[in-house]
Amino acid sequence: MSGNSFAGFDLSYWKTKDKAWVAEREQAWQQVEILLQGLSQPKKCKAISKRYFMKGTLPDWQKHLDDEDSPLNLLLFLYLHPSRDEQVLRAQRELYLNAPCIRARDVLQGMGNLLKIGSLISSTGGFVVAREEVIAKELPHLVDKLESLPPVGNKPPFIIYKELVLQTEGNNEKFFSLLWPEASQRTLKLPGERKEMMLPVLDHDLLWTLSRWLTLPLPLNAGSMDMLFQYPQPRESWYAQAATASIPSERFTSLFLVALYRIYHFDQAAEGETPRTHFVREMIDMFDSRDFTPAFKEAWRHIKAGGLDIQNPWSNDYVLNGS
Repeated sequence: MSGNSFAGFDLSYWKTKDKAWVAEREQAWQQVEILLQGLSQPKKCKAISKRYFMKGTLPDWQKHLDDEDSPLNLLLFLYLHPSRDEQVLRAQRELYLNAPCIRARDVLQGMGNLLKIGSLISSTGGFVVAREEVIAKELPHLVDKLESLPPVGNKPPFIIYKELVLQTEGNNEKFFSLLWPEASQRTLKLPGERKEMMLPVLDHDLLWTLSRWLTLPLPLNAGSMDMLFQYPQPRESWYAQAATASIPSERFTSLFLVALYRIYHFDQAAEGETPRTHFVREMIDMFDSRDFTPAFKEAWRHIKAGGLDIQNPWSNDYVLNGS
C-alpha cells in the first residue's frame, strides 16, 4: 500500500452505472450539504466529500498533509459511505486507521464533528443558523426548503436566519461505536504518526451541555432526537473518564450543579416515555450506583437533599442563590 492509497478499498458499493442509484444519491446529497455547511466545512473539502459520496473517489492526502482541515475526516469517510451495515463500516474504519497517509487530524476532527452533532448541537436545539444571503449564495437550491427564524431588526432590511438541522439520519449511536470502539480508550496510535494521540475528553463539563437537552420544548427535531448520550456506549465512555475526574473548578461549579439539578428534577411523568426520560433514568441510576470521586458524590447528595436554592433552573438565565 502506498502512502496515499487504501489497499483493498472496495468501490463496488458505488453503483455509478445505475441511474436510479445515482438519482437517489443526488437527492440524499442535499441533506449532506446541510450537514457540511453546518459543520463549516471549507469549500474544497465539500467538493472532496461530494466526489467521495457520489463516486467513491478518495482525496489525494499527500496534497493536504499540511492543511489545517482534514480533506475527509473519519466520521465523513464512514457517514458518506453508501453502506449502513455496521460490519462493512467497521472494515472501512480499519482500512482508514491503518493507512499511512492518515494523520491524527483526520481522526480527531471526525470525533469532534460527531460530538458537535450528537451532543453540543443536539442538546441546544438540533440546529445551527446561517444568514439567508449566505445560504442563497452557497446553497441556492435549498434556500426555500430550509425553515426561517423570525426576522431580526426594527426596520427593513431585516436579517433572516435559516435553520440547518444537523443529523446523521439516526446513526449517531452507530458512528460513536465505530469511532470509540472501547469505552476506556483514551489514546490512539496511527501508522503514519510517531506518537499516540489523545482522544477527546469526556468529563463533568459535558453534563451542562447534556442538561440543556432537557430544557428543549417538545417536539424535538431530528437533530435533537438523536442525542448521543441517551445510548449506552457513549454513556459508558463518559463514565470511564468522569468517574475519576475532578469536579469543575469554582468558576464552573454552578453549571455543574445546575446540570445535576436538572437531571434529578426532570419531570419524567409529564414527559412520558421519551429518549430524554430514558436518559434521565439511566444517569440517575449511574450516579446512585456507580463509583465516583468523593467530591462528586457529595455534590449529588447535596442535590438530592434539596440543598440547591435556584430560580429558573430550566433557563440559561437561572439564578443560583446558594450552593
